[in-house]
Amino acid sequence: MKTLEVVSNSFKEIQNHILENSTNFTANLVGGRGADGYLGKQACEDVRDHALIAANTIKEHKKMLVEMFNTNTIDPGLQRQVILQDMVEEFAIVLAPLQNFSTVFSDLPLQGTDTVEVAFYPLATDAGNSWDPTVGYGTMGNTTVQTRKVVVGGAGGVAGAGVGANAPAGTVCDRKWVGAAFSSYERARQPYLNMRKQMVQKANRLATLIFGEFISKVLTAANYGASVKALPPASFSGDDIADLWEAATGRNWPQLGRSLILDHRYNTSLLKDPSFKQYLAYGATDPLRKAKISEAYGFEDICIVPNLATYSPVNENLIGTIAHESAALFATAPIMPTPEVRKLSTKYEVVVHPSLGASFTYRSFGNAVLDQSNEIIECAYGGGLGVASALARLTSQ
Repeated sequence: MKTLEVVSNSFKEIQNHILENSTNFTANLVGGRGADGYLGKQACEDVRDHALIAANTIKEHKKMLVEMFNTNTIDPGLQRQVILQDMVEEFAIVLAPLQNFSTVFSDLPLQGTDTVEVAFYPLATDAGNSWDPTVGYGTMGNTTVQTRKVVVGGAGGVAGAGVGANAPAGTVCDRKWVGAAFSSYERARQPYLNMRKQMVQKANRLATLIFGEFISKVLTAANYGASVKALPPASFSGDDIADLWEAATGRNWPQLGRSLILDHRYNTSLLKDPSFKQYLAYGATDPLRKAKISEAYGFEDICIVPNLATYSPVNENLIGTIAHESAALFATAPIMPTPEVRKLSTKYEVVVHPSLGASFTYRSFGNAVLDQSNEIIECAYGGGLGVASALARLTSQ
């Protein structure tokens, strides 16, 4: 299929460009060559590549597309694509803290395997060498880039399958979905923007479920050991971040790549701390305007998670972590429907965040008896322990 190139900023050409790389392209998978045969690696790569082209085009021309949203000139398929991109933006925001670990947000459907190779970088442990002219540099050590297989869920919570509720202790592995049903009447009468709000909320919910499961099952004492700091929200201050710097440095973590993840209530205490209020004295207004402290005491990324404590492993009172890269592993990968399933579906899309790479799949099918359409967003994912010494847990007691 020929892919259109955008050579002007006309709405018609932009619309055609998006549709040719999304709705029209994936329709070829529901019918045509895709319906009757196995989709090999090249076809899966085509799905990924075209989805990314559509995502970047929507991002670039979002203002124009939104202005056209409630006109009769915009194609319903284009409306859907804009909504799907809004959904993946919300989806990615929730999962963004996982970037502090070793994460592969794969947008390429897996074929013939349930595993994703995730690279991680343990700290160097070379003993060092004294110069010996008889061997020179012949005792060169190996590099420390390693990969570990992460199993991505596909079978769901099937007993004995090692996924879902049956995933091994200290890991996550599942294929999770949320859905919405719209009647023909609702489609005809409900403003499209109301449907957008509902589906964006669905994407937020799916990401929250995935993120919460990862926190509760992977960031456990069994994986990473006892807490390095325990205190209630009201007692947390900049001095405690300084203590955490000491803990990270004592583990020989490099100065670069350190992150701090906190429950939102602990951020409130920091915003009230006179140490951080002093930012205002030299023009840094983020604490006041955005309730945001981006970095402090050597932590390059301070990430605040709403209600992080509610995701804590059972009876462990987890409220945050300090971490260096490779502390934990996480991966996602879409699942391609079979030819028989594609014949019964009206839509199948791989939806990709243009910069983060996080993706989910969207599929729709109708129910003629109930006069409704069913819309599903789904994510297959897995994760587990990376380098245990590269993460330390914080608790409330």
